[in-house]
Amino acid sequence: MKSSSIVKVSLVVVLALVVVGLGGPTSGRAAASLGNSGVPVRCFTPGAGVTAGNSAFFTCYAADGTGFSGNQRVPPGYYLAVTDVLVSPRAGAALSGVTEISLFDAYGTASRQSQFYLRSAETSTYGHTFAVPYLVLRPDHRLEVVAAGFNAYSVDVRITGVLVTNLQWLPMVLRNP
Repeated sequence: MKSSSIVKVSLVVVLALVVVGLGGPTSGRAAASLGNSGVPVRCFTPGAGVTAGNSAFFTCYAADGTGFSGNQRVPPGYYLAVTDVLVSPRAGAALSGVTEISLFDAYGTASRQSQFYLRSAETSTYGHTFAVPYLVLRPDHRLEVVAAGFNAYSVDVRITGVLVTNLQWLPMVLRNP
C-alpha cells in the first residue's frame, strides 16, 4: 500500500472514532471529558472599587445567563474555575503607590478558604492569568476581595473564569452561549 493511501485510511479511521465518540454513548472518563463544557464568566467588584482595609463580594455573570444566587454565589451543580485576575488602582494622576489585594473562596459570611495575593507598587493595571485555575469555587461559594489596610488607593478588581459541571476534565473549548 502506498504511503498516501495509508495516510488517507488513517485519517478516515481517526475521524470515524471522533464522530462516534462525540455522538455515541460513552462512559467513565471519556464521557466526563466529552460531556463537560465551559461557560465564560465575568465578575467584578461593585460600586466605586474597594477602599483600603475593606472587603467586597464579587458580582458575577455567566455568558449563557446561568444565574448566580444574588449574582454572587456559584449556582448548584456548577464549579467556578478562576482563570484571570485584573486589578486597577484608582490612582488618578499619581505615578506610584502600593496596592495589595487578597482573593478568597468565601463560604457563608465568615468562612474564608483558599487565598491568593496580588501586589504592585505602580498605578497601572496589573493581574495574573493562571495556566491551571488556582481558585476553584464549589456550589454556593462566592469570591471575596480584601484590600490591604496600607493601600494607597481604592481598587477595581475584575475576574474571569469558566463555569463547569465536572472538575475531572476541564473543557478545552468553551461552548457558545
